[in-house]
Amino acid sequence: MIAAGGQNGTDRTGETVVAPPPSVGWRLWALFLALATFTQLAFKWGGTDLEKLDFGAEWFAVLLRSPAAGCAILGYIVMFGVWLHILQRTSLARAFMMTGLVYVTVPLAAWVIFSEKISIYHGAGIALIISGIVLMGDPGGDQGSKPHG
Repeated sequence: MIAAGGQNGTDRTGETVVAPPPSVGWRLWALFLALATFTQLAFKWGGTDLEKLDFGAEWFAVLLRSPAAGCAILGYIVMFGVWLHILQRTSLARAFMMTGLVYVTVPLAAWVIFSEKISIYHGAGIALIISGIVLMGDPGGDQGSKPHG
């Protein structure tokens, strides 16, 4: 028996019962995808600041002054926190599968923001990624997820 409200508790025999972690809602996934996409776009932005420089001391000096690099680093730090929050609530296998959506959001955002081209092959790949995630979806949600420990 699981304690009400998803909290740990005890059953009738006095044994401790650990409640499963709460499921990951769509808002948390949307935040993760937005952060992952933003971070990759910031890397692209930063790369345009560095494209005329050879890799070396001057390259690093420009990188360290780049607002794009700061945005990318901040994006990774915040995304790391969101990722850990997701992993507290679902299995790594399920969570990692969902990160495949970044391969959809980044090219689409790059198309909109940087006017990058998406070929028919890229479009087909994006469709296959979405199809694969749908096919791998678990109708039971995160019920089978058990934290390690």
